[in-house]
Amino acid sequence: SILAVFPMQTVAMTLDAEGETVDQLHDRWATLKQLPWRQPIQGIRDYFGEKIALYFAFLGHYTMWLLAAGLVGLVVFGHQMYNTYRGKNSFNFLNPATVTNETGEWETIVWSEVWSTGFYAFFVSLWGTFMLEFWKRKESRLALKWGMSDFEAAETSRPEFKSTHYLPNIVTGKSQAYYSETTFIAKVSTSFTIIGVCVGVVIAAVGGIFVLKVALAKGSVPSFEGDAGNYAALVVNAVAIQILGGLYKVLAKVLNDWENHRTDTAYEDSLITKTFLFSFVNSYATLFYMAYVKSVVPILGERQVCIPEVNDNPEARDACFGAIGYSLFIIFGTQIVVNNFMEIVVPAVGGYMTRRSNLKTKKKAKGDAADKVGEDVAQDEEKQRMNKTKTKSPAEDQFYKKAYEGTFGDFLEIALQFGYATLFVVAFPLAPLFAYVNNMLEIRVDAFKLCKLSRRPEIAGAQDIGSWGWIFYVMGIISVVSNSAIVCFNSSILPRPPGFTDDEMAAFRVWMFMFFVVFTFSIKIIADSVLLDVPREVAIQLQREKYIVRKCLLIELDDDSDDEGDAAAAEAVTGGQRKSQRKKGTNAEHHDVTIHTMDPDIDKLLSTAARNILAANAGVSDFESIFNAADKNKNGTISIKEFSTLVRGAGGYGDFLTDTQIEVLSEALDNNGNGEIDFHEFFAFLDRAKTQLA
Repeated sequence: SILAVFPMQTVAMTLDAEGETVDQLHDRWATLKQLPWRQPIQGIRDYFGEKIALYFAFLGHYTMWLLAAGLVGLVVFGHQMYNTYRGKNSFNFLNPATVTNETGEWETIVWSEVWSTGFYAFFVSLWGTFMLEFWKRKESRLALKWGMSDFEAAETSRPEFKSTHYLPNIVTGKSQAYYSETTFIAKVSTSFTIIGVCVGVVIAAVGGIFVLKVALAKGSVPSFEGDAGNYAALVVNAVAIQILGGLYKVLAKVLNDWENHRTDTAYEDSLITKTFLFSFVNSYATLFYMAYVKSVVPILGERQVCIPEVNDNPEARDACFGAIGYSLFIIFGTQIVVNNFMEIVVPAVGGYMTRRSNLKTKKKAKGDAADKVGEDVAQDEEKQRMNKTKTKSPAEDQFYKKAYEGTFGDFLEIALQFGYATLFVVAFPLAPLFAYVNNMLEIRVDAFKLCKLSRRPEIAGAQDIGSWGWIFYVMGIISVVSNSAIVCFNSSILPRPPGFTDDEMAAFRVWMFMFFVVFTFSIKIIADSVLLDVPREVAIQLQREKYIVRKCLLIELDDDSDDEGDAAAAEAVTGGQRKSQRKKGTNAEHHDVTIHTMDPDIDKLLSTAARNILAANAGVSDFESIFNAADKNKNGTISIKEFSTLVRGAGGYGDFLTDTQIEVLSEALDNNGNGEIDFHEFFAFLDRAKTQLA
């Protein structure tokens, strides 16, 4: 039986690389001196395909921008530590608060709450916007370079797609598999109901962890009293995130397969949505709880505070700014260690154990066979020695390696990391620097995993990073709101204006929060509008490619010098003169115009559209009357908009054609390439259909 089907790890690349082997690619890719933004992306694309190459291109781009955010964050963290040392004579960032009543009133001072963190919140919000905008431009350049700009335009059905019935395609008329829309909607609704239950389980788990923390603080386990219980609960939370995330990953895939999506894009977009909704709650619920809920909701009848000294001085203000920082440090740090361990150690050990188990089975089977045929001990020992030194074939050796699971898990890891590096960055400014260091290691781990530990993945094309772009965009929006709320409501970074009462200060915080959010969003919208997703030079090249396709595939004739003179003369003719020329023209002139198209689908659609127009105008005596009725502005030509009205008004398939399809049909009829359909071209269009009907 067939155990697996996979492409072989070959000694040379398969597309247009210059003879580089996969080992040479790994050595050039995974070297410590290789900067993330200077990875051999072209070599990765040549050997592993566009989809994997786009992931590493994005990872390199994102890591390059992380360096800037990390260095600025390092300066802000230094400011926090300087202020903490000045106030507490200590660099302990895990407990940067002091509760004092030196002024006669209880006061809570969080020494890490410095003015530069407010600036850093604004900086990171804009940093995320510009990082994504410049990535879109880079992405479009890579798509053009690799010929992937229109990759998603003609996507086929997945092999796993199961149809319930067949119907004619509304464009081509060919029989096409369909799936019951009612059944599909019912399945998707059921899936998201299950996801809602899973999210509820995560929230309950987070609540259970904090109940555990309170129980430990009460002395249920003597060795975990006080801060030890807090840190233990955070470690348990980090481990629970990994376990629940792994279980849900399996469930999400089962639900996605059950929904029966037609295309790979629809399948992956649905899986991204399911997975990220759960992962967002699973990964950040604890931090959101500490930021916005902990100080106002009691657990086991006890008030929950982020600063233990506040329990002894109830009049003092509780502040979770420092607690959010060290919680993020513990959770994010644990995730970095666990993720890299799972990516490199587990596959390596698993492959070794599989190979060892298989070799033992082979040796035992061969020893049993030797006993059955009565071989003596010397022959048996010799054969066993030969079996031990026998070299496996390359296919056998690669079969024992773990199959690469695609870029989905890698993108999810980076998306969650982006959240840790931006959502609560004011409380822990070193988060972007942590992410940068992790990505420096991540690139080399992934390179080793792809080139050494895994089977070679099937080459897959891609036009862009898909829905992950929207995930990063939404995370950027949430980070603006989250950091603004922490600065305005969960810290004392905003100075109290002189003479403000508590109520006036509360109103002042709300107004500053709204100002910060609106101002930041305004800049994000302006940047999104000014920085075009597709650079001008790429747009020009795409237009050039479209022109070449029209010339080469649709066989559009070039204009010679005489034709150019005729065209110039024709531009000087008024609409009335053109109409007069049409009346004087003969059918022979009309037949000189030929519809040039080599695409059978376009040709069939043109014929169908023409027959529908003739049928809808059965009572009209000649083609010129149909032309004049379609020429709404009476300029002697039919524009694309007028042609669209004519085709769709004729009924049939015309009602279902998209604007792009109408434009393609119009270009096929536009023999002289002037962007309009003149009467000669229109005559040839209808006359051909009339001849076919006859």
